[in-house]
Amino acid sequence: MKTMLTAIAILMLSGVVFATAQDATQATASAKTAFAQGEAARKTGDLKAAVKDYRRAIELDPAYTEAHEAYIRASQDAATHDLSSTAISGKPSAEQEAQLKKKTDEANAQLQAEYTKWSEEHPKVAGYQWALGFLNDYKDPEAAIGFYQSALKIDPKFARAYFMLSTLDEARGNLTGMREDLHKAVEADPDDVDYLYYYAEAFRNFDRTECTRLSLEVVHRFPASSRAAQAIYWLATDAPAESDKLRYLEMLRDDQAPDAKSWRDNGMLMLFDIYQRTDRARALALAQEMVKAGPEDAMWHSLSSYTQAMVVAAQLLKDGKPHDALNALSKITLPKWYHSTQLLLMRSRALNASGKKQDAYEALLEAYASTPTDETHSLLIQYGQELGKNDGQVDTDVRQLQVKNSRPAVPFSLPDYASHNKMSLADFHGHVILLNFWYPECGPCRGEFPYIQAVLDKYKNQGFEIVAVNVEPEEGAFVMPLLKGFKLGFIPLERDDHIVSDYHVRAEPTNFLIGADGRIYFGPMSRIQSPEDQRTLELQVGALLQARHNEAE
Repeated sequence: MKTMLTAIAILMLSGVVFATAQDATQATASAKTAFAQGEAARKTGDLKAAVKDYRRAIELDPAYTEAHEAYIRASQDAATHDLSSTAISGKPSAEQEAQLKKKTDEANAQLQAEYTKWSEEHPKVAGYQWALGFLNDYKDPEAAIGFYQSALKIDPKFARAYFMLSTLDEARGNLTGMREDLHKAVEADPDDVDYLYYYAEAFRNFDRTECTRLSLEVVHRFPASSRAAQAIYWLATDAPAESDKLRYLEMLRDDQAPDAKSWRDNGMLMLFDIYQRTDRARALALAQEMVKAGPEDAMWHSLSSYTQAMVVAAQLLKDGKPHDALNALSKITLPKWYHSTQLLLMRSRALNASGKKQDAYEALLEAYASTPTDETHSLLIQYGQELGKNDGQVDTDVRQLQVKNSRPAVPFSLPDYASHNKMSLADFHGHVILLNFWYPECGPCRGEFPYIQAVLDKYKNQGFEIVAVNVEPEEGAFVMPLLKGFKLGFIPLERDDHIVSDYHVRAEPTNFLIGADGRIYFGPMSRIQSPEDQRTLELQVGALLQARHNEAE
């Protein structure tokens, strides 16, 4: 969630400084030196020294946007440091929240006055106008747009201003304007990989051919950049054909650039999962390769041992030794976050082969009831038939377990952005709804929109709705234009003081799937960001709609 406390806590804990390659490559040498001194001071916790050094970097090069960002962030942190440290050490009290907001507002007011003075003293310096835009980007987006436009009037080639305008255009649903702004940023600074990467991403849900072409241009022009690895990763994620997915992931596997590591690691997990399903020997070879590349990485050691056990268990099953296979599988220890469908299927096959048909069925039933996949369903139906159950009886078992694990949704009554009338949870009785918590400037929120909209398109006429609660009131003016620009059929609601805490929302996007009976059956759900995630949501929605139909009869 984009609250002040959360933003400050994240910055303090991670040391994040929002920057682009433009600044690092084009700033003057003396400004870079001052900036580096600021970075060193910040790492030691000397925020006052960091503020002084960042300010010096700005004085030496007012166009140095990275220095402006760092100066603003460090000034905010310095003003709130003591309160932030106390607040993030535990659950902040209302008084702490109020004090933190007061200190933050005072710091922002001081920065606003300081930058206004600088801009008046140097009316031909675009960097000060840009910084005023950055300072207002979240608290007053409309004002920020004006400042970015002022920067471009002074310097039409100020690429970072185009970039910031593109993000605000996207948040307002002006997708044509977003692409135009990014194209101008690329033209103004063709050597900045960030602009080309985001320009490619701007076509992701609009023109897949152009997105692929531009993404591969990122790869070919900036092969050592993390953006190149990121571009390949998303091409693989979105690839509809598994052959294309494998081709991109193998490209990522061969990318040994130091900056590519984090995206390569994520991609190799995706490749590992595919090989687990299609070619276990290749999965083992990949895991062993990753262990060799990073001997200290406990995750790949665990996945390597897991795959070896799976290979052994598969052979034991083939040899007619299901009890030995179960013994081999029982020794597997996986990271808590890693949930392997293949392990579940292998264990179920071993249980079934050893005569424990009911245990095999129940293991699959529990998994399918919470995270359904087509593969799990196919085997669940097979084992159900072996137990004398028809498809309807299997569906009944799934439904009963889902009902058992469900919980009542907290009632709400919130204004609708479209009609301005209040809508309550009771208004959706008899419908299956995806309760989505989001806000317009949330990139991950916008990233999942195409996937959940596709599910809405499939089931809208059967009684499915997406109810989207905007958690950031100051971005309310963006809501309706965004829905129109993205062609979304969501029902947009305003938040109140209670719904976020009632649903224990910690970050956006967060989703809850609520049945026709007003109970939460799935959620909080992970971000829906791939075709596989979309398919799981389809199966979940389909099951709840079928249950509604069955109960109506």
